[in-house]
Amino acid sequence: MKTCESCGVLVEDDVVRCPLCRVKIDDGNAEEGVPEPTAEQRATVAGAKLWLWHVVSLLAFISSMIVVAADFASGFSFSWSRYPVSSIVYVWAAVSAAIFLYRRPFFVWIAEAAAVIAFLFAISRMTTETTWFFLLALPIVGIVFLVIGTVVAICKRLALSAVPAIAVVLLGIGIKLVALEATIGFYVDGAFGLSWSLVTFACAVSLFVTLLFVNARLGNRRREFKRIFHV
Repeated sequence: MKTCESCGVLVEDDVVRCPLCRVKIDDGNAEEGVPEPTAEQRATVAGAKLWLWHVVSLLAFISSMIVVAADFASGFSFSWSRYPVSSIVYVWAAVSAAIFLYRRPFFVWIAEAAAVIAFLFAISRMTTETTWFFLLALPIVGIVFLVIGTVVAICKRLALSAVPAIAVVLLGIGIKLVALEATIGFYVDGAFGLSWSLVTFACAVSLFVTLLFVNARLGNRRREFKRIFHV
């Protein structure tokens, strides 16, 4: 076991960065690096991912067949089953993307956004009113995934510890709520009116500034507080 010089937390010997404060842990063997996985290890991981995908696919197929059979048996036609089947297909696609792309967060983010858009588009094609997809659903999906991606990128790029990361998340939530209210208001009333989201945005900004101030004022006692509260 090694001790983080920043927060004093005990970590495993093979850990490069502290899981709490994200400070790089120097054990004098940095030049050795992390060993590359062997061909056998890669094959084992690939086999496990494929097995898990087969299980998920089988469950999705069985669930879809049950829903379709229940719909057909109730009226000898297919009516309501297309909605739950679309939901099952969406869940299958989202889980499949997570299984095969879990080591590539950016591609997982793109795949999940595409799955949500495809699901909402399929639902819109099943309803009589289709304008809501382009005027409401698509902008909302874009706003949510853009804010989430930006927040995650900032936290990873700057290697933020817990308190600054929470501050960035709160600021992102405030920005997202303003954009959502503007989008919904334009779809419903035809105007970008803002009311309640401005209040939540002001609260988010206040909490953002407060958390950054508290984090900065910890100063020399930061290590002590991190060691006590594990933040």
